[in-house]
Amino acid sequence: PLAERLVVVASQQDSFRSVQGEFGSETSFHGVDLSSPDEIQSFSEDLSSRLDRVDVLVNNCGVYLEKQLIESSWPEIQWQIDVNLRAPILLTHKLLPLLNKGSSPMVVNISSIAALSTPAGQSVYSASKAAVTAFSNSLRKELNPQGIRVVVVHPAGVNTWNDPEPNKLLRPEDVGSLIKFILEADKNCQIDEVTLLALGA
Repeated sequence: PLAERLVVVASQQDSFRSVQGEFGSETSFHGVDLSSPDEIQSFSEDLSSRLDRVDVLVNNCGVYLEKQLIESSWPEIQWQIDVNLRAPILLTHKLLPLLNKGSSPMVVNISSIAALSTPAGQSVYSASKAAVTAFSNSLRKELNPQGIRVVVVHPAGVNTWNDPEPNKLLRPEDVGSLIKFILEADKNCQIDEVTLLALGA
């Protein structure tokens, strides 16, 4: 099997064009429509054919629409549920056989502070992320006996769109640093939940 150290997924292959050179040769890049169960199935089968194990799965997929429920169309509602909730569940389900073969395997699910604070105008988003938190907390009880750790992270807003007031938002690097800290923890250290807030908010 291919000895890849990092597999990176985004909704479109073009998303990697500007950063591809920053990664080593043992990194592969994949464009996958995570709202599509068929594409998730194909991607998972392809990965399973090329890898003998998965040590860490980070489910960071998510879409956000700040809309009152009455203003939201059915496709917008469905899109948020499909990407925010169904995708991490399906990816985890499909990759569990490889995780069971991993070295100190771990699943890290990126939820949101909206799962805890449930702000107005984010009812569908909050519901989908709260479900990710519930999924993580239940899955932990299932997988810990098999030696698989499950962590859920609740970040506040992350500046992925060059906001004019960046001090009110977390930097993507902040989330990355936290995940690095989690991954470097001793294999007997089960970190359940972590919340990240911007000090300037």
